[in-house]
Amino acid sequence: MILLEKLLAGLDAEIGDFAICCLDDGCGLPLPSTANTTVHYSLKGHGLLRFSGGSTAAFGPHSFIVVPPGQSIAIETAAGGPTLLHRATTCAPISQESFRPRNNMAADLVLACGEISATYDQVRGLFDFLDVPLVEHLNEGEPIRQAFEQLLVELASPTAGSGKMAEALLNQCLVHLLRRYCESGECRLPWLVALEDVRLSRTLEQILDRPEQHYTLDRLAEISGMSRSTFAAAFTDAFGRPPFEFLKEVRLRRAANLLSGSSLPVKAIAGRVGFDSRSYFSRAFKDSYGIGPDAYRSREQSTAPLPQAKPAS
Repeated sequence: MILLEKLLAGLDAEIGDFAICCLDDGCGLPLPSTANTTVHYSLKGHGLLRFSGGSTAAFGPHSFIVVPPGQSIAIETAAGGPTLLHRATTCAPISQESFRPRNNMAADLVLACGEISATYDQVRGLFDFLDVPLVEHLNEGEPIRQAFEQLLVELASPTAGSGKMAEALLNQCLVHLLRRYCESGECRLPWLVALEDVRLSRTLEQILDRPEQHYTLDRLAEISGMSRSTFAAAFTDAFGRPPFEFLKEVRLRRAANLLSGSSLPVKAIAGRVGFDSRSYFSRAFKDSYGIGPDAYRSREQSTAPLPQAKPAS
């Protein structure tokens, strides 16, 4: 069974670019969707998070916001209202100059904003299936708050080992976040839904450990101990994907890891992750990554940035 300990042991987080964004009263910051998870931490002031569907969530100082891939949002000051003045909004790469003590920051609302990658066992994005962003209000002394603020210090004043330290601190933040959900009983992440449902966790572990096997819906349902219809509905509800769509994503992510980290022929990689046909594998890979497996490998070996899998519509 995939227990919380196993999920945490398989957690892998990487940190991208961060900036300090300052909003004057009455201003807003529209943020388009990205292929990565983004996080936003309120250093000063109160604001409003406006989701693409029109709903909103209020936040204040030390709020921690996680926006899943493929979702656009807008951040507004508390007095933003329907008409936003974007000219007074500035974002600058995090540095000693931009990351001043918050009581010296002149803007009404100040946030640290950046991209992260968080995966389980290098296969599935931790936040990919969230329907709406997470907004967590952190109190004084909470471990997530302490770890994230130390992470910002490392990014603002980099020195030897700061990159490794920042990623370690990001992992700490995510571990504390997952613990918090499990202890509260409020499981909004699909991974945690599966952790609480022993039936789904059995099937999830089978898919993640042995994605190359040839599964049928009957076999997956049998592993879970559910009927076909009950299993298909429960899995889709938890993960936002039917079982075989999820399985294909797992196989393609494993294939991407093998393409970038081995010299195995593409046909051998296709077979190793569960595809019988090289041509079908190549089409599926290009549909998800926007580039064929051979070109993906060439790009990775030339140290170019990895393309991210496009979220399914």
